[in-house]
Order: sequence, then C-alpha cells, then structure tokens
Amino acid sequence: MRYPSRPELLRLPPGHVIDVPEEIRLDPGHPEELLEAVRFLRDCAACGTSVRWTGRCSDPSVANALTHVPPPLAPLGAELGEQFGGWRTAYKQGVYFLRKGPGFRIVHDRRSLHRKPLRMVITDERLVDALEAGQAVIDIERSPLPAAVRHLAEAGLIMAAGGYAVTLPYRLPAWPIPAYSV
Repeated sequence: MRYPSRPELLRLPPGHVIDVPEEIRLDPGHPEELLEAVRFLRDCAACGTSVRWTGRCSDPSVANALTHVPPPLAPLGAELGEQFGGWRTAYKQGVYFLRKGPGFRIVHDRRSLHRKPLRMVITDERLVDALEAGQAVIDIERSPLPAAVRHLAEAGLIMAAGGYAVTLPYRLPAWPIPAYSV
C-alpha cells in the first residue's frame, strides 16, 4: 500500500482523518513494508493527522518502539493485548520528537520505557545526517553513513530491519503554543 508522504499530510485540512483500509503488518520479516508503515504513522503524529488503522504485530519490541505514534483501533495480536491497552491510554502528542537546528538535533523522549524524560543534543554531523536521511526509508548499506545509521539504531533513535531503516522520533512542523504542551 502507498501511504501519504509528509508533504501530502501537511496539505490536509485540520481535523482530517485518514482511514487505512488494509491491515498494517508490523512484521520485521517484511522490513520495507514495516518501515514504510512506521514512517507513515510517525509523519501522521508529527503533522497532528488522525489516523484510524488496524494491524498485526508479533514482535513486542516493535510495538514498544511505536508508543509515540497513533495506536491502532484494536489489539495487534493476542500476545500484545496488555501492551496495547497501555499504548491506547498513554498516547499523546509530543512524547518522542526531535527539533532541528543548524547542524544539530535535539531529541526529546518521554516514552514510558524510560524512568525519566530524556533530552539528547546531537551535534555529530554524521549522526545528524543519518537522522535526516532516515526521514524516509533507507537502505542502510547504500546510505552514505551506514555506521552512523547502525549506531542510531542501537541507541533506539532509528528502527532497523532487514537492511533498511527509518528515524523513529518525529519532527514537529511548527512549535506548539503553548510550548510547554509537549
């Protein structure tokens, strides 16, 4: 399935809801499909676009990594029923995002998998470039910075599967007012 791009999402009128007709398969065994779905859900969260979707996921680590994006309408799998309830109740805008500055990125991570909120300032040019490249699904080995992509994947800033990767935190298109709301 082809999902709308970030520029397409930004052109949607406020309050628009996207209904995904097909079940989304969040399966590391199908890495390009998984990561394109993650990119789409991340961009919906960034743009404040509501999305109604259902899906399937058999890997709890994938579901745990996605609690910052809009949750599905129904549980992703029997083994994830308990996690799903937490995802539905805990989801809100501004849980895991990055701010873009000239030559740096600031990542804010308030997901429940951390005891305390995290704030990371990334200034290494290779890491900044890898985060930017990961705004789309990328082939790790064909990217100009495969080591940086792998490093960010180990740090949980990029999701990697089957030789492909995508950045997890979303970039807000505008800073919200009041700013303390995220």
